[in-house]
Amino acid sequence: MKKSLLILPQFYMYIVMGIALATLAGWQLNVDILRRIIPGLVAMNPTTAVLFIFYGIAFISIHSTSHFYQFTGVILLGLVICIGCIKIVQYIADIPDGIDSIFYGDRLREDIKYNIPNRMSIITAISFLVNSLSLYLYTKPILQKQSLANYALAVGMFISLLSVIGYIYQVDIHHSVVQRFPMAPNTALNFLLIAIALLLSQKDTGYMKEIFSPYTGGVLARKLIPSMVIIPVGMGLLLLVGSWTRLYGSDFRIALHTLGVITLMIAVLLNVIRSLNHTDEARMLAEAELTKAKELVEDHARKLEESAQEITEFSYAISHNLRTPLRAINGYTSLLKEKNHIHLDQESTQMLNILQQNTWKMGQLTDDLLSFIKISRTPILYKHINLNELVKQVLSDLKKFIRETSQIEINTLPHARGDYELLRLVYQHLLSNAIKYSELKDTLWITVGAHVSQEATVYFVKDKGCGFDMRHYDKLFGLFTRLHQEHEFQGLGIGLAVTQRIIHKHGGQIWAESEPGKGATFYFTLESHQ
Repeated sequence: MKKSLLILPQFYMYIVMGIALATLAGWQLNVDILRRIIPGLVAMNPTTAVLFIFYGIAFISIHSTSHFYQFTGVILLGLVICIGCIKIVQYIADIPDGIDSIFYGDRLREDIKYNIPNRMSIITAISFLVNSLSLYLYTKPILQKQSLANYALAVGMFISLLSVIGYIYQVDIHHSVVQRFPMAPNTALNFLLIAIALLLSQKDTGYMKEIFSPYTGGVLARKLIPSMVIIPVGMGLLLLVGSWTRLYGSDFRIALHTLGVITLMIAVLLNVIRSLNHTDEARMLAEAELTKAKELVEDHARKLEESAQEITEFSYAISHNLRTPLRAINGYTSLLKEKNHIHLDQESTQMLNILQQNTWKMGQLTDDLLSFIKISRTPILYKHINLNELVKQVLSDLKKFIRETSQIEINTLPHARGDYELLRLVYQHLLSNAIKYSELKDTLWITVGAHVSQEATVYFVKDKGCGFDMRHYDKLFGLFTRLHQEHEFQGLGIGLAVTQRIIHKHGGQIWAESEPGKGATFYFTLESHQ
């Protein structure tokens, strides 16, 4: 349970233990005001005070995160239950000096009220029993035991309220149903605090789950329950005050009580209705705004999807239709050179070569653009992939570009789930880049590996090539963008854009770290469930 939910219940437990300690101090120092909070009424029994201290410590310990404290709490709770049961048995067996006379026995025999010696009331013993069972059962995540805890708590709450209200109304103990076993006022108050603490500590179970729910029923309960307790008790007390002071007769008292309860309950109900209406009005306005926003987002998403589809189709059509004229230009240029090479001077031949080179480059750009569009439109075919075998296959395809003095280290790679051909293309681009940008180095040095953690698996390809300046990082994955001059390294600037698109389609991320002259490391992740 969250600590914030236990602050108030634990505060109540400290009050309970404080009252119990004050009672023990009263018996020890023979200070009557500490033993009985109302002069002339029954004092709290010392054994009762000790059990309250045990219960308070048990409550705090059981809700601790320490297993030792939890075990200690259960032991103390067991002692409270055992002593409560022993007292009930002693009462049934009519044993005069029971377990409740262990502490301050002589003073207890002298403390007689209403011709009754100071003993732990059987109602007190029953209250300890049901409240202890309720606390213990609440710690068990079983629905049936939680229900039993609710019933036990209801009994404890009823007994404590009966005693507290009885003292508020100044019920004559000689005419009450508990005349042989009165509960002390401070004892009744402690049990009421315990019942409230138990309720507040269980906001996610039992009655409190319903009362503290964010739904209309919970809101209604939080507004009505306090009024349902306070109004009848208050009106009953007002009725008794009139009787004690003889301000009005019995008939008028009954009429006043009935009218007062009706009026106050209607006032509370009207306040609740107004509050619920305001809540419903705010909810309906929020729902209307949400619906409007949802429709707006859906409209924008539809338009964006249509625009993206149009751009894709346009790009695909342009790229596809460019192939035919490019082939024609390249073919006629080759034919012109072949048939007229004798008549062409050096400058003309060079111009035709440049024309062919640019035609080839344009064709390559067109093919790469088509590949990029195809990747965007093609769905992923997921399957389990052995990345170690995949990397070896890619290096085998690139072996004609790898020097004999190369040092390529392949660490053990965890298996992945994704599209085999697309992930093969990822490693092909990353490894070919590592090879290309290491051409000016004496030795080709590449490491392929992965960092595995609970959060994610990060794959990487590291080289010791020329690297790049991190100030230009924002251009690294751009389409047809290059961080080096064309005369330094060949390429069209589409490989990393394709790689990024593939990784994003797999639900992952890709990034890089580099330093000019010291190489670069490319990292990427795949979606976690893959």
